[in-house]
Amino acid sequence: MKAWLTLVLFAFHALQLASQCVNRSIDLGCPQFTIGHRGSSHVYPENSLWALEDAFKHGIKICEVDVSLTADSVYVLFHDKPAVHRLLPIAGELSQLTFAEMQGWPMAAYRDDLFAANRVARLVDALRLAERYDAALYLDTKTSNLALLAQAISEAGVQPHRALPSLENLSSAQQWQALVPGGKFVWYAGGSLPSEVPTTSWIQSFIALGCVAFELGWSTVLANPTEFVLLKDLVHAASSEMWAFTVNDNALAAQLIGLGVDRLETDRPVALSRWLCEGLVQAFPDSLTTGNWRFTHSLNNTAGLGSQWRYLNWKEVDSNHRCAFVSTDSLSISPMPQGHARVMQVPALPPEQAILAYTNMSVDNDGTTDGTYSWILDFLLPPGSLGNWIALYQTGLGNNDDADLFINPQGQIGITGDYFGQLTENQWYRLIASIDDRQDSIRLFLNGLQIGSIRTYGTRWTTFTNSPSGDKQGFLVFSDNDGETAPLVVSAFQIRDYAIPAYEAALLAGPDSAGIPSGNADLYFPTSIWAVADSVWLDYDAQRYQILLKPNAPLNTLTLDFALSHGAHADVMPHSVVDATSKQVDIQVQSQDLTHAKTWTLCFENSLGTGVAAIDEQHGWAYPNPANQQIHWSLSPETIEVVVFDGQGRLLAQFSTRGQSELSCDTQNWPDGVYLYTAVQSDGRRYCGKFAVSH
Repeated sequence: MKAWLTLVLFAFHALQLASQCVNRSIDLGCPQFTIGHRGSSHVYPENSLWALEDAFKHGIKICEVDVSLTADSVYVLFHDKPAVHRLLPIAGELSQLTFAEMQGWPMAAYRDDLFAANRVARLVDALRLAERYDAALYLDTKTSNLALLAQAISEAGVQPHRALPSLENLSSAQQWQALVPGGKFVWYAGGSLPSEVPTTSWIQSFIALGCVAFELGWSTVLANPTEFVLLKDLVHAASSEMWAFTVNDNALAAQLIGLGVDRLETDRPVALSRWLCEGLVQAFPDSLTTGNWRFTHSLNNTAGLGSQWRYLNWKEVDSNHRCAFVSTDSLSISPMPQGHARVMQVPALPPEQAILAYTNMSVDNDGTTDGTYSWILDFLLPPGSLGNWIALYQTGLGNNDDADLFINPQGQIGITGDYFGQLTENQWYRLIASIDDRQDSIRLFLNGLQIGSIRTYGTRWTTFTNSPSGDKQGFLVFSDNDGETAPLVVSAFQIRDYAIPAYEAALLAGPDSAGIPSGNADLYFPTSIWAVADSVWLDYDAQRYQILLKPNAPLNTLTLDFALSHGAHADVMPHSVVDATSKQVDIQVQSQDLTHAKTWTLCFENSLGTGVAAIDEQHGWAYPNPANQQIHWSLSPETIEVVVFDGQGRLLAQFSTRGQSELSCDTQNWPDGVYLYTAVQSDGRRYCGKFAVSH
C-alpha cells in the first residue's frame, strides 16, 4: 500500500478468495504497454461504455475511441461512416441522423442480442467515465470539429487531458491549445510517417503544444526501420512516447515493444499486457460465431447476432434486383427437410448490386484483415439455375474481379479449376467453406461431409475486418464482376472467425428451417438481488467473475441471474437459487450447436460489513469489502482534495484536504453500492480508488 493514501475502516478485512478466485488484474509494476482499441472490444461491443469500463477496471489508462458528429452536432462514439448499417439495424448515414434517432436503436446487438440494451454513447459520457477511473480517451476523430470537441470536454466537466484528439499539423495543435488551454493530443497522420524528415525542433514544437505521443501503423514501423528509428530516438529524447496500432498478435507485440514502441493499440489490452509483463498466454481469438442470419422477412433477419446485410450500392437499388422474402410453397420449390418455411429469393445480381455481409470478426493478424474464418450457407438451386456459373462470395469489396468461390455449370463447388461435389436443382443443402490461410486451404463440406479441399495462395481469400470507413468491410455474396451468377434460394447464412474442423461440420450436418445454430458459450452480466450494486468484475480470459455480496447475503440459498450467448444453455438456469457457501459457483455453458463449452467461475465475497481493500495506481482495480457506517482516509501532505463519485459517475462529495492528515465521511445515508474516489495531489497527480457501502 502506498504511503500517500491509505483507506481504512474501524476494522480491516482484505478480500480472501479461493485460489482459483484470486483477483487477476494487471500485475503490480506492469508497465502501461497497451491501449484499449475501442475499449476492451474483444470482450464487449466496440466503443461501448461497457468496453471502456472493462479496460479501466483492469488498470488500462488509455482507450482509443472513434468519435463522429450526428446531424444535431453531438459527438458520439461511432466508427463507421457514412453508412450505419453495420452497427445499427437501420439504413442511413450518420451525418443525417440525430442523436435521439440513434438512441432509438440497439448499437451492440450485432455482437449478440444479449447486448441489445446498449445504445450509442455520447463522448461526454465516455469522458466522465474516464475521469472516474483517472484515465484518458484517445480520439480517432472520424468527423473533426475541434470547437465541438472542446465543448464536449466543457460539458463533461472533466480535466482537459481526459481527451486526446489525433492531430497532424501545427495549426491544428495551436487551435486545440487555444480552445482547451492545457489540453493534450496525439500526433497522427493516418498511420504514416511524417511527410517531412523529423528534427528535434519539429518534435519539440508539437510537444510544446501538448503532444503526448506520436502514433504509426505497426506495418509502417516494420516496413521503414531506418525512418522509424530516427523518429523514435528523437521522440524519446524529448521524453515523449511512440505508439502503434492495431496489434492483437503476441509475437508481433513483443517485436514492436522490442523496437522501442511504448504502447500498442489492441482489442485485448488486458490479456496482451499480461503476456508482455508476465508471459501469461491467453488464446486469441476465441472460436466464435460472429454473424448469424435466418432470412424470413428482410436482410436484417439476424438470428441472435450479426449486422444487417445491405446492398453494396444501397441508395440506388434496382427494384428488379431486390431480394424477395417468401414461403417455399409460393415458389413451387421443395420444402425444407422440416417443412415449408420463409426464405430469401436472390435474383441474378448485377455487379453493382452485390450484397455486403459484415463479418464482425476479431482481427487476429495485421489489424485490418483476416484470412482464417468460415461461412455456412443453407441454400437451394431453383429450376433453371443449373447450367450457369453462380458466384457464392467475393472478398474484393470493389467487385472488380472474379468471385472467390463458385458453383460451376455442372453443379460443382470450387474455384481455380478445383471443383467438388454434385448439386441438383430443387434440393436443399448446407455448405460450409472453411478458409485457413495458415494452412493455405479451403475445405468444403456439404451436409456435414467433406467434399474437397482447395489449395489457396496469397491474400485472395482474405477479408477486410477493419476498413478505415468501416461501412465497407467483410465480403460480398452472390455477385461477380462480370455477371457470372444465377438465382438462388437462401434460408440461412452464418460466419465464424475460425476454420471449422471436420468434426464440427459433421455436427452441423444439413439444412434446417430453424436456421444454423450458434457456436458461442459466453456468460455475461451475472448478478444477484444480494449483490452490491456495480460490484461485478470480469476476468474474461480466465472465464471468471468476482461479485461482492451484502453482509447478510444467504450464501446457501443465493438467487443468481445471468445472460448467455444466443442459444447457449447452462447446467444452472438463470434466475436459479444456488449454494455459494464455498464462495465459488462453477457454471458449465454449452453452445447451441454443441461444438463449444466453457466453464465460468463466479467468485463471491460475503462481507462482514467492515473493511476495504486498498488499491493504488499500480494494482489496477479490486472490489473491497463494504463500509456500513463511516469511511476514513489517512492522507499524505501532498493530498489537497478528495472527490467521491457514485456508481453512475455523479459527483457525490468533494473535500478540500490541504494540510489535513486524515478525512472522515459518514456513509450511513448513502445507498448501497460501489463508489469511486480520486485523491488529488499538489503536483497534479490524481490517484483513484474504489470502496463499497452496504448496510
